[in-house]
Amino acid sequence: MNRILDSNTIDDLVGALAQSATVAAVGLSAAALACAVARVHRRTGRPVAVVVADGDGAEAMQGDLAFFLGQDAHLLSFPAYNLRPFK
Repeated sequence: MNRILDSNTIDDLVGALAQSATVAAVGLSAAALACAVARVHRRTGRPVAVVVADGDGAEAMQGDLAFFLGQDAHLLSFPAYNLRPFK
């Protein structure tokens, strides 16, 4: 988690967002991803979309983002579609 809190890492993410509208952050725990998203949002002031695998992950991410951004943050969540394409 210390690396994600490092301003150089956040600067790298912000720089990548300046080059492209999409950045993939893989290999992070859910809390580390929420922390990174919050830091990038605060640094850029831009809206950020986060895609997670399921409704439980979305609920956890929303709680983590509320922690890092504050309870007054404007967070939106889309309901999960319970579609399993390979079942």
